[in-house]
Amino acid sequence: MWNEFFFSTPQLKRDPLGAHPLIRMRTRFLFLTGVAGILALAPSCAPMCGVSLVRRVPSPDERWEAVLFERDCGATTDFATHVSVLRTGAKLPNKPGNLFIADSDHGRAPLVDGNVINVSIQWAGPDSLVVRYDRKARVFSQEPKVQGISVVYVADAGGA
Repeated sequence: MWNEFFFSTPQLKRDPLGAHPLIRMRTRFLFLTGVAGILALAPSCAPMCGVSLVRRVPSPDERWEAVLFERDCGATTDFATHVSVLRTGAKLPNKPGNLFIADSDHGRAPLVDGNVINVSIQWAGPDSLVVRYDRKARVFSQEPKVQGISVVYVADAGGA
């Protein structure tokens, strides 16, 4: 009888589901650590870029607008000049321009209206647009046609 008492392993108290209290504590710790990690990383999933409207140029029939805006995606990128064609009154989305994207090429093209290069937008008709920009700008995108509107691009000195 004495041997049974001396050599028997003590029974640890268990919860109704059978988990040892230390296992429950470790599970809670890992769960809370995971939740804290997700909450800490959640802001990095938010859009990193911001847009600032410079001007809207309505089409002659007022169905469309050519929208000039600045897009800033943080300290590691330069400000970029964007042009989009949107329905009149449409909200400017936090997306790249659907028509034209350029930047100052590290200061080679002068900036106006905040941090955008000099861009002139003129409607030549209800479905035709002329975009003039500084020839020193670094151009990333020039779409020839958007939303059924054809576009002519002119690179010249000063953009206007």
